[in-house]
Amino acid sequence: MDNIINKIVSLDQRAWEIKNSTDQKLKENEQSIKETLSKMEKEAMQQAREIGKEKYDQCIKKGQEQEKYISEDTDAVCKRLDERFSRIHRVLVEEVFSQIMDLG
Repeated sequence: MDNIINKIVSLDQRAWEIKNSTDQKLKENEQSIKETLSKMEKEAMQQAREIGKEKYDQCIKKGQEQEKYISEDTDAVCKRLDERFSRIHRVLVEEVFSQIMDLG
């Protein structure tokens, strides 16, 4: 009978050890998973920042290219207007001078 009681106590002790060991492994796995998730989150955030910066830089570059195009186009239009004004001004000055000379 003592032998049976000892086996029961031994089995109970072993079951308790297995439960404690399993609980410990679960806690370790939970901690490991939390650390892995935290690391993955940080990596995802860093990647998102890098992608965001890339997109931002692309937008800035596109804006600068558009600004350059608009500036060059505006300069060309102004140059054409100045040339036109100079031609018209020259003709008008000649006409006014001619009219003044005809009066005199």
